[in-house]
Amino acid sequence: MQNQEAPEHNQPRLELYAFQKGMFVWPLVPLWPVLFVLSQLGVSQELLGWCHWTVMALVMLTLTVDINLKKALVLALLLVLLVLLGILAHLQDVPIFAYLYRLLAQFHLRFDAGLVGLWSVFAGVICLIVYLRARTLGRCIFTPNDILFLTLGSQDEAEDRAGKTLRIRYEDMLKLLFGLAGTIYIVDARSKAVVRRIEYVFLLPLKSKQLLHIWGTREVIIE
Repeated sequence: MQNQEAPEHNQPRLELYAFQKGMFVWPLVPLWPVLFVLSQLGVSQELLGWCHWTVMALVMLTLTVDINLKKALVLALLLVLLVLLGILAHLQDVPIFAYLYRLLAQFHLRFDAGLVGLWSVFAGVICLIVYLRARTLGRCIFTPNDILFLTLGSQDEAEDRAGKTLRIRYEDMLKLLFGLAGTIYIVDARSKAVVRRIEYVFLLPLKSKQLLHIWGTREVIIE
């Protein structure tokens, strides 16, 4: 009689990697060539300098602060209101932001190719280290029956699928913006306790459909 069970190697599987926070410095890597090309095209050095430090500030916020959806919407609303107020003040010739403009002008920001290039190299080294670490220490393979946690130089682990469900959360909008990154929670179906957490999975929205299809469960939360 022919065996109806599908071979294990034919089972659907999805391999994911858990990164560290350091991977979120990646926007600094292409920043130098982009700004350098723009400077050669005649873009204002002051404008490029502000672009550089704006990206730096956003990267620092991504590494240090968690901004959920509600906070992100409030900040976006405040930013839009400030922009609208600035446009109206300019049209009505009312110097509302004159003092702020003079204050910011005191910084004399300019595009410094050497400084930006140094940051790009430094960020590239960090990203390479974090990437290699994830490939060797942060591999997770999801199958319909279990989850395999593969660690180079250490004992591999397997989490049984029985009685477990998945919860996908996008808890930080900046991490979602800079890496489509989220967190996967493996939850006990009865007690609702978190059994394991897999953080900073990049491109998770693009892989969540396949992941939830493999496990046959669905719970996606954007906080």
